[in-house]
Amino acid sequence: MSHPKPRTLRLSEIPTSVDENQLRQYLNNLECETTSVAENVLALSLAPYIDWLVATVTFRQEPLIFTQCRPHRIMHFELPTQLVGPRETGTILVDCDFYGITPLYHPPGLQEPEFDVIAVSGLSAHAFGSWKSPLQSHVMWLRDFLRLDFPEFRVLTWGYDSNLKDSTTTNSIMNFSRQLLTAVYGARDEHEVKHRRPIIFIGHSLGGLVIKQALVDAAQGNSENDKTILRSCVGLFLFGVPNRGLNNENLLSLVKDKRRAPFVHDLMEGSQLLHALYVAFQRSYKGSLKSCFVVSFFETQDTKTVEETPDGNWRRSGKSVRMVTQESATWFMPEEDVHNQIAIAADHSSLVKFTGRAGPNYLEVRQKLRELVKKVPEILLDRENNSTLNVATISYFMIPFSKNEQYIGRSQKLACIKDKLVGGGNRRLALWGMGGVGKTQDVLEYIYEFKGSAISVFWIHAGSTMNFEQDYRKLAGLVGLPGQDDPKQDIRPAVKHWLEGPESADWILVLDNADNILDFFSQDIDNGESINGTEITRTEGLAEFIPRGTKGTVIVTTRNYELAGNLADVDVLHKEKMSPGEAMQLFTKQCPTARDFKQDSAISLLLEELHYLPLAIVQAAKYLRHNQVISPSRYLELFQKTEKELLSIPFSDPHRYANRETVIATFSITYRQVREQSPLAFSLLKLMACIDRQNIPHELLESSLSDEFEDEAMICEDEISRSEAISKLINLSLLTAVERGTAYEMHSLVHASLDAFLSSIQEMDATVEWSLRILNGILPNGEFENWTTWNLYLPHAVALTSKVKTESLNSATILYNMSWYLELIGRFSEAEHAAQRSVTARISLLGQEHTDTSNSISNLASTYRNQGRWKEAEVLEVQVMETRKRVLGQEHPSTLTSMANLASTYRNQGRWKEAEVLEVQVMETRKRVLGQEHPDTLTSMANLASTYRNQGRWKEAEVLEVQVMETRKRVLGQEHPDTLTSMANLASTYRSQGRWKEAEVLEVQVMKTRKRVLGQEHPDTLTSMANLASTYRNQGRWKEAEVLDVQVMETRKRVLGQEHPDTLTSMANLASTYRNQGRWKEAEDLDVQVMETSLRVLGQEHPSTLTSMANLASTFWNQGRWKETEELDVQVMETRKRVLGQEHPDTLTSMANLASTYRNQGRWKGAEVLEVQVMETRKRALGQEHPDTLTSIANLASTYRNQGRWKEAEVLEVQVMETSLRVLGQEHPDTLTSMANLASTFWNQGRWKEAEVLEVQVMETRKRMLGQEHPSTLTSIANLASTFWNQGRWKEAEDLDVQVMETRKRVLGQEHPDTLTSMANLASTYRSQGRWKEAEVLEVRVMETSLRVLGQEHPSTLTSMANLASTFWNQGRWKGVEDLDVQVMETRKRVLGQEHPDTLTSMANLASTFWNQGRWKEAEELDVQVMETRKRVLGQEHPDTLSSMANLAYTHKSQSRNDVATAMMEQVVALRSRILGDVHPDTKSAEKALAKWKQEEYEETDDDDDDDDDDDGLIAEFSDILFCRLDPT
Repeated sequence: MSHPKPRTLRLSEIPTSVDENQLRQYLNNLECETTSVAENVLALSLAPYIDWLVATVTFRQEPLIFTQCRPHRIMHFELPTQLVGPRETGTILVDCDFYGITPLYHPPGLQEPEFDVIAVSGLSAHAFGSWKSPLQSHVMWLRDFLRLDFPEFRVLTWGYDSNLKDSTTTNSIMNFSRQLLTAVYGARDEHEVKHRRPIIFIGHSLGGLVIKQALVDAAQGNSENDKTILRSCVGLFLFGVPNRGLNNENLLSLVKDKRRAPFVHDLMEGSQLLHALYVAFQRSYKGSLKSCFVVSFFETQDTKTVEETPDGNWRRSGKSVRMVTQESATWFMPEEDVHNQIAIAADHSSLVKFTGRAGPNYLEVRQKLRELVKKVPEILLDRENNSTLNVATISYFMIPFSKNEQYIGRSQKLACIKDKLVGGGNRRLALWGMGGVGKTQDVLEYIYEFKGSAISVFWIHAGSTMNFEQDYRKLAGLVGLPGQDDPKQDIRPAVKHWLEGPESADWILVLDNADNILDFFSQDIDNGESINGTEITRTEGLAEFIPRGTKGTVIVTTRNYELAGNLADVDVLHKEKMSPGEAMQLFTKQCPTARDFKQDSAISLLLEELHYLPLAIVQAAKYLRHNQVISPSRYLELFQKTEKELLSIPFSDPHRYANRETVIATFSITYRQVREQSPLAFSLLKLMACIDRQNIPHELLESSLSDEFEDEAMICEDEISRSEAISKLINLSLLTAVERGTAYEMHSLVHASLDAFLSSIQEMDATVEWSLRILNGILPNGEFENWTTWNLYLPHAVALTSKVKTESLNSATILYNMSWYLELIGRFSEAEHAAQRSVTARISLLGQEHTDTSNSISNLASTYRNQGRWKEAEVLEVQVMETRKRVLGQEHPSTLTSMANLASTYRNQGRWKEAEVLEVQVMETRKRVLGQEHPDTLTSMANLASTYRNQGRWKEAEVLEVQVMETRKRVLGQEHPDTLTSMANLASTYRSQGRWKEAEVLEVQVMKTRKRVLGQEHPDTLTSMANLASTYRNQGRWKEAEVLDVQVMETRKRVLGQEHPDTLTSMANLASTYRNQGRWKEAEDLDVQVMETSLRVLGQEHPSTLTSMANLASTFWNQGRWKETEELDVQVMETRKRVLGQEHPDTLTSMANLASTYRNQGRWKGAEVLEVQVMETRKRALGQEHPDTLTSIANLASTYRNQGRWKEAEVLEVQVMETSLRVLGQEHPDTLTSMANLASTFWNQGRWKEAEVLEVQVMETRKRMLGQEHPSTLTSIANLASTFWNQGRWKEAEDLDVQVMETRKRVLGQEHPDTLTSMANLASTYRSQGRWKEAEVLEVRVMETSLRVLGQEHPSTLTSMANLASTFWNQGRWKGVEDLDVQVMETRKRVLGQEHPDTLTSMANLASTFWNQGRWKEAEELDVQVMETRKRVLGQEHPDTLSSMANLAYTHKSQSRNDVATAMMEQVVALRSRILGDVHPDTKSAEKALAKWKQEEYEETDDDDDDDDDDDGLIAEFSDILFCRLDPT
């Protein structure tokens, strides 16, 4: 077996008598799979090792004998006698692992090497393969390049089993280092030891760590071998050594053997072991390894990480990462020469794979080796001269706390501490952060690493000068300084002097809880001013006793950033809160019983509530540990209710100071310091205790420092002092600057403990009132121009007013303005609560009739109005109006405003007459009192116009609106917001009249002006965009409408919020646009979202919620999901009846919608009852000629038409049309719809000429008014085509059908439902002309598109299948017809029900198919079932019932039951003559059949089959009938 890549084998224990050339020749002649291989040996080395020779050999094609050599297995091989000689044994060892020492090169002859080069490979790497060329696998630079450039070197590799996947050994750096030392001892004979031959170590990756650990082990050993290796080691060449850890986290997931997992952990970033190795190696380097020449090489390219393949192997196919960063590879010694930090353009694996001697990477290595060779004499001399300086010292460990075994390691923070403390000289580091965040615990964990080392540790409690002095005296006693027992002697200078002197050796001094800056630095305090001055005098204070000099480390923990900066000369590290994972670990360690509850979610929520603050977590965990009847979820409930009380409960912790064992106690220490040191800063704290803790505006803090608090003169006009007061709190970790210093935030536990502290010193109530005064001076009213301010201050106003125990005028005013703002942003419930409190406060403080009290009551009424609670609003508005009439007078502006508000409430209740009376009164009074052109007068005219518009009195509304608009233009200017509003109102009136072009012109003008004057995102601008979108929608310009709808929705989401009523309205509008485009799924998604949000935010009975439910019902209706539609329709109707009243316009609309749903289910009686009720109520409430009244009459006519009661339908439709012509005008959209409806009734009666006249008139008018491509125009063209079709004028019908279809494809899209309908109509026309193939092509396309777009069970999909069946029927393809008929029938039975008219039609169609196949029994069974059901459901005389009787007569006739057939057909003729009239096509068809039967009793009448076979045939397109499906949005 041959190997795809040549591999290198090691041949060991070769007798020294073997010659290299002879060995090469012998190996060349070994048998291979291919015998023709010449010069099979690619590379061969032969070098002495102890008492024999060792060879490395690479073959072109591996000899067959060596294919047996496998990893982890040594092979025995016999060399021939002629090669080894008669006296030597020829048995050698062959392996491919290269474990242990492998000599690669030895100077030739008897020449002694001058240097030993020992190379150690990396993790899971091969001792030989790691160093091979990536291009030529037989070239290996250690063997092949160094022998040429450094012939005086002896080159060896050392291999070890660090394989993570298959190794059975227990890996650790310690184990490997001991093995390496043993191997090096064995490789160097007495001569080498005696003459101290210099050693150069070369390490790659893990190999470098093993070399470092081996040198540390040697430094700590006492044997001569240890000393010799240390004295001989002159150089370290380290390639990609992960001194700070590997960046390869996925290794952990690959290592499934738990024995090797700790080893991998030790190699990861942040490893404790690597840091300990770093510290230990520093000591060795400064001692025995002094002057060692170190070169660090680092990679500049990313390496693919290892992944496990499906077959269980590992492969480098993962994401690319920088396996060892430059910082990690060069983190060797603080004094390392940066010139010996060399970048190599390779990834981690290729870092030591050099392609050739002339390659730049190898040349870099060669140059550094040459530098080292020159420096060796100097290195050895320097070591000789300094060999006697190693002085043993005593180390001390003075710490007040035991090691915290429950410490949760934050490796990054510890690593950061270690990084900052690297280097020589005196080092100082400060760890700064808020109280309880775990600073002390981090330092404690770090310090315990030095226990038992040569470094002394002294822990000083620096929380006060007394604590500091006591601990310094302990230190003096520990080290035996004179004067330690004399209480009169200041021991601090002596301790400082000792620490700076040589006797103390290396040390770490911890200054814990150094929080009070006055203790450390004396400062000039003038007349009680802030002590935060920039000039700090350092002539006294504890800082004078902190040692400096050339050695030692000082670590400070503090809450005071200013103090941290003054004490630390290395850096200030910010100590942040724990991560959620660390917090969970700490909690479960402190409270093991918490695991029993299995309530991780409750614990997680609790930890989040505690903001992952370690002190708070420990406090909570210990409480739960000692109160085991309380679960974490119960504790969370208690904490949210009694936060301050729980934070005050003390607990015991051996790793904390006794007076700092609760959160509140910890923070109270800081508050007292602030109170004593900076009254200004303390006043800020008091304010912040009353407001929200987040996003505190800088302006608010400035205002508080410029205000007067109680009797204290706290006004501070000095900006520097104000800034220093704020900085003081930031430096103490009580406050954090955000948003680039324009705002601040406070930790929640700081906030809670501050509240507790102020309550404990009886200052909370006075502080609340002072804070109310400050906030009241800042907060404006709630109008849009003030929203930016309110958006910033609302949380603070809510928090502050929640702390009020006794209302004041300040709190009442804030609540009044807050309710104003909350109402405008759609948060009605919160607005109501604030308004109610304001009303109660002002009634109590000012009295019932005060103007401010009336304003508050009016505000409360407004919140009721916006929630649809019009009765409650009315009661309050009447109260306000009567009070103002009595107090201010009948004609006072405020009185008139209250009357206008009451009128608005009437308008919302549909009480337009009452609204009109009030509005006329307000308008006339304002004209007389204020003048014709006063803004309030114009507003009252606009309100009256709105009422007229609601009554359908559009001409009167238009007259007023034009007058208002023109006056405002002249008085206020073209671009005034009120002028623009009047233009928008006029546009709305035009829209109501179907004058869309005029509406569009005004709306575009309003939108553009508002964008320029008010801004793109102003609510009024967005409203104008929504209005324009509505006009586009009315014109069928749905793409343009959609663009605007989306823009409005997204802007409102961003500006007003996801749940604002206006945002929900814009979403509903977009859904409506989708619905018009037949994109019902998208519409449904939006409708559901709007409904669910409305239910949650506004409540079940809010008018907007009910509208959203009606909209969703409409979307269901369009999808034929009538059961779901009905459920929603009934719910909306019943709720509106209860909430709004039986006769409210919205209630009547919901009744009409339900009637429409009944109509579609064929439940015409139910529809009729509702429609009559709606019609009669509208006649009485709105008047005979109101547009809504006319719509309800049209709807009733439609129901009559569906019942075949065409005469009754005609009477109503003529009435609607004539009224519309008189009231709305000839060209109004509703007038045209009424004409189309009448034409439909004529059409059903076979009066096609009359239908044609009306349809042509409608079509021509729509073309002129709406345009050629408007959806309504296209509908009227399609209706006319249908009339031509019924008259057999198929060419004319076809021309119109093609025109409609092509236009709809272009305008609406290929898959729009209306486009599909027009394609079906054209197919029907083809069918009538016998062009069945063309019809089939269209119908298949319609059916497939319907299936994909609408779904299998949609009514239109089923109709398309029936139409295709009809075309098959005409071609006599009965099997295909039957399959489709059965599928349609079964689906309709399941979806629509057994008795639905469409179900019965499909049964009749299937009967017809059976009839044509001569399966008369089956046809008869279905015909009878259809006829009997129609008699029962539709009535004896319904046209469909008569059709089913005619069909059954034909079936009887086909079975030669002539008497029965003739009698039944006579009955059909008589009924049709009476009901439809003698000239109706159906009547004539029946008469003709009957006459034939009487003339020829047995004759078949194939040519004159009854036309009433009920196939779905033509999809008549009378969608002009106005069903009032959608509530207005």
